[in-house]
Amino acid sequence: MAGNKKIFDLPLRTGITSDDRLAVVDSGNTATYSVKVSDLRDGTGVNSLESLTGDIIFSGTNIDITTSGQTIYLSGSTGGGGGVFVSGDGTNNVLPDYYPLSAITSGNTNTFLAGGDDTSNRITTGNSNRYLIGGQNNTLLGGINSGMIGGDGNTIASQGSNDVIIAGIGNDMSFDSYRRGMFAGRDNNLSQGWQGVIIGGRNNIKSNGDDNGIFAGNGNSVTGNRAVALGGQSNTASGNNAVVSGFANTASGEHSAVIGGGGNNRAEKLRSVVIGGESNRVSNGQGGVVVSGINNNVSHNRSVIVGGQGQTTLQDDEAVVYKLRMTQYASLDFADDTAAAAGGVQLGQFYHTSGVVKIRIV
Repeated sequence: MAGNKKIFDLPLRTGITSDDRLAVVDSGNTATYSVKVSDLRDGTGVNSLESLTGDIIFSGTNIDITTSGQTIYLSGSTGGGGGVFVSGDGTNNVLPDYYPLSAITSGNTNTFLAGGDDTSNRITTGNSNRYLIGGQNNTLLGGINSGMIGGDGNTIASQGSNDVIIAGIGNDMSFDSYRRGMFAGRDNNLSQGWQGVIIGGRNNIKSNGDDNGIFAGNGNSVTGNRAVALGGQSNTASGNNAVVSGFANTASGEHSAVIGGGGNNRAEKLRSVVIGGESNRVSNGQGGVVVSGINNNVSHNRSVIVGGQGQTTLQDDEAVVYKLRMTQYASLDFADDTAAAAGGVQLGQFYHTSGVVKIRIV
C-alpha cells in the first residue's frame, strides 16, 4: 500500500477473527512486529484503555460509562482538576480524585464528595442524594438528601433526611430527625426534632422539639417545640418560649419571654415577661411582667413590678412601682378637680394642690 496511512484511514474489513494480525514496522529498524486482534482486548472480548498518558478525548452524541457498583474516579493531570458528573444510573458513587485519601464507603444513589483542603473528608452508609463539598475533617455518616459544605470537623450522624451543615467548626448533628440546618458557629449540637436550626455562636445545644432554633450566643440551650434563644450566654428556652440576650436566663412558661438582664431572670408562667434586671421572676399567675430591678417577684395574675429591689405583688391586676416620681409636677398644680380637668388632667390621673397629691375623680 503506497504512502503512510493512519489506522483509522485503513479500509474496514469484515469477518475479522482473533487470529487476524497487524504488521508493525519500527521506523529505521528492519524488525517487523506482529500484533493480534486479541492483544487489543482485555480477555473478555471488551476493548479497554490502560496505562495511557496525556489527554484522552471522547467525542460523540453519547458517552456511556457503566460500572457494577464500583466508584468512578475523575481526575485531572495536576491533581487539582477533575470532571463533572452529570448523571448516573441511581446506584453509582462519584469521587473526583483531588485527594486520594478522601473516601466514600457503603453509600449509594448519587453520592458526591468534592474538593477540600484535607484528605480526611468522608461519606459512609446512608443513601440517596448526599454531598460533601470542601472543608476538612468533615464526616457525613448517614442521612437522605443531606449535605455538608465547607467547615472543619463537622458531623452529620443521623439517619434522617434533608439535613445540612454549612461551614463552622466541630458542629454536630445527631439523631434521626428531619429538615434541620446548622450554619457556621463552633462546637454546637443539634439533635432531635424536626425543622430545627442553629446559626452561629458556640457551645449551643438544641436538644429536642420541632420548629425551634438558636441564633448566636454561647452555651445557650433550647428544648421543646417553637422555642428560641437569640444571643446571650447560658440561657435556656423551653417550648413556645424565647430568651433574647442576657446571661443565665430561663423562659419556661408558655408563650413567655426573658429579654436581657441576667443572674437567673425567670419567666415561669403563662404569657409572662421579664425585661432586664437581675434575678427577677414571674413565679405564679398569668400575664405577669417584671421590668428591671433586682430580686423582684410577680406572683399574681396580670400584675407588674417596675424597678426596685426585693419587691413582690400582693394581688391580681396591680402595679408595683418602687419610689414613683412625677417629673412634670410643676404643670400639675391645680386647686381642685374642676381646675385639673380644665388643665387636661384625665379621670384617675394624679395632680397636686400646693404639694398635696390628689386624684381626679370628677
